Formats: sequence, C-alpha cells, structure tokens
Amino acid sequence: MREKICKRYRKNIPEVQIICAGPNTKSSNHKLVILTDRRDELKAYLGTKGIETKIHYAKTLDTQNTGQYPNAENICAKALSLPIYPHLKMSEVDYICAKIKEFIYV
Repeated sequence: MREKICKRYRKNIPEVQIICAGPNTKSSNHKLVILTDRRDELKAYLGTKGIETKIHYAKTLDTQNTGQYPNAENICAKALSLPIYPHLKMSEVDYICAKIKEFIYV
C-alpha cells in the first residue's frame, strides 16, 4: 500500500523533489521525504490544514553541522517527511498534495 501511496504523491506533485530509492532497487517506503527550501514554512502551513509532518533528519550524524558534510547538511535543512502510513486513503493523499501545491503557488 505504501508503494501505491508513494506513486500517488509522485504523480500529484511532480514539482516537488521526493527522496526515493534509486533505479533497480526496492523500497519499503517507510518514510516519504521531500526536499524544500521552505521546509519550516511548509510544515507550519500543512499543520494549519490538519496535516502532520515530521522532521526526521534535523542534523547530520556528526551533529555539529560544521560544514564538513555540506551535502548532508543541505539535505537536513530541507527534508520534510509526509504522511505515508498504510491506512492513508488516496483522497487524503490528494488533499495533502493539493495543500502543498496551494502553498507553492500562492
């Protein structure tokens, strides 16, 4: 079910960068993580619409964010996890996507 939900997100919000497994790999889709320059604003906005999101990767493994790992630090600053639990209805995924688009284009 998570795979279907992930595909629905990809279809509905192609303008959003989704971190996903590479080609020729199989993912459990345990998390659906997007990257956005306005992560904290989007998180707050979705919260006002009743959509719970998480920041699972706030810091790099070294926890200092000293510039030693700029790619990892960049991803940590932009990563936001969207709902992807197995009982999520497709209509709920569509609602989440609509609210993300609303945020992006307003």
